Amino acid sequence: VKENTSASNLTADQLQRQRRQYKLFEDTLRRSEKKYRTLLENLPQKIFHKDRHSVYISCNKNYADDLNIRPDEITGKTDYDFYPRKLAKKYRADDKEVMKKGVVKTIEESYEKDGGEMIVHTVKAPIKDKREKAIGVLGIFWDITERKKMEHKVAVYQKDLQALAVQLTSVEEHERKHLATFLHDNIG
Repeated sequence: VKENTSASNLTADQLQRQRRQYKLFEDTLRRSEKKYRTLLENLPQKIFHKDRHSVYISCNKNYADDLNIRPDEITGKTDYDFYPRKLAKKYRADDKEVMKKGVVKTIEESYEKDGGEMIVHTVKAPIKDKREKAIGVLGIFWDITERKKMEHKVAVYQKDLQALAVQLTSVEEHERKHLATFLHDNIG
């Protein structure tokens, strides 16, 4: 009986230690998940996670807002549920390429939205398992329309400035010749 009691006490102590370790692990995991969610939800970009079949697993609120859904409603859906067939097919082909090659892909694309042009910068990265096999895609994208418009304006201004510089050089050369001729004729 003494042996059974001491063995029972030892097992109870071991169980208690395992419970404490499990609780500590669980708390650490919760804190990590909270940090991850806080980061994900506070980034201005739209972020999504898809499995190896291009089925959505999750997304952040910014992306869900674009789709007019709640973030938890995306799970199990595909691009065909949200986009025109041609676009969904292209997105899935991009996903497949990222997973097949196992490398990050950067894409800039133009879309028509609300009667105007929208330019989006997308980065898709493979999600890999322990054996480095692609098991999904992590995507992040953001609107760069305003930046592209500003780049275009700067390019136009630079072109105009170059044309003015050429014109100014031409006028200066003409004035030099005119002054040289005047001085030559009057002094001579």
